[in-house]
Amino acid sequence: MNESALSDPWLALAVAVFVVLVLAITLWGLRARRPAASTDAKLDALDRRLGAAEKKWAETDHDVRNIRQIVGNLPTKESINAIAVQVAKGEGKIDGMATTLLSQTSSLTRIEDFLMKVSAEAIVSNKATAAATSKTNGDQS
Repeated sequence: MNESALSDPWLALAVAVFVVLVLAITLWGLRARRPAASTDAKLDALDRRLGAAEKKWAETDHDVRNIRQIVGNLPTKESINAIAVQVAKGEGKIDGMATTLLSQTSSLTRIEDFLMKVSAEAIVSNKATAAATSKTNGDQS
């Protein structure tokens, strides 16, 4: 090659136009390229699945918050044990009162029997006295 071929302005201009043309076609091709219809469908399906997953996550989060609120209101092991201790103390007191009540019942039964016996004797004695008095009054008349 000789030097005149390399310094020819028309040749340099042609090479430059060719390079610019190839660059323009490449850029236009990259910019004009759209995803295929199947890719759009896949993206739509993925978007629907993501929406469904987000909805399930929101429901699960709501359920977990409800469960935490319910569990927060439940009695603890310590409070249940305290209630059990109080119930046991109450049962002990009731058992003690039952024993006392049984002894008092037997005492009251003895007192009642005594009073009934004394009352019955007094009534019989009064009737006998009244009969004797009315007989004596009837003889004097």
